[in-house]
Amino acid sequence: TSSRIWSVVLLQILMSCAECWMKLKENATHQWGTGTEQYYAKEDGVDYAVSGGFDLIVTHHPFIFKPLSKITDENYRIIKKFMENGISVLSYHTRLDSADGGVNDVLAETLGLENIVPFGGETENIGRMGSLEKEMTQNEFAYLLKEKLGCDIRCAVNEEKTVKSVAVVGGAGKDYIFEGISMGADAFVTSEVPHHLFIAAREMG
Repeated sequence: TSSRIWSVVLLQILMSCAECWMKLKENATHQWGTGTEQYYAKEDGVDYAVSGGFDLIVTHHPFIFKPLSKITDENYRIIKKFMENGISVLSYHTRLDSADGGVNDVLAETLGLENIVPFGGETENIGRMGSLEKEMTQNEFAYLLKEKLGCDIRCAVNEEKTVKSVAVVGGAGKDYIFEGISMGADAFVTSEVPHHLFIAAREMG
């Protein structure tokens, strides 16, 4: 049935790609009937699930990432709707980042990296590292990033150094910068880097 397929496939992703800090329930036996996919579990999305009779929402970003320090009108309304309507939420952000063929594999392939290998985290599988076809200056690599990703970028550039080995971690991969550098990365591609780490990366070249 569709519920058994959902249960098996989604829980396999959970267990195979999870880091030690992720909250998992290994003996979960709940089965779902119908599900809807969303980027965030925002209130309008929850209302859509309620009106459509869905009992499962699958999201990229989790509704609750850190423990709630207080109950606000907004999160109380959403939690209340989950509970009253028997709706579960499964979120797979980091798991889908690290999964084979997931976000980081696609990012590495988009940049044209070769000899791609996993690295990072307890699973040693969070990010990806590979080599460019040809060595280039950091400025050239910055232009390559902008062209391939089609977005504005911010770079810590040392004009005297070149790039051959590249580490990538989609999303907020700041915790893996030094791990990537220790593995020999000439460049580290990620998002949401705090100012002090950006400055540190610039100083390290």
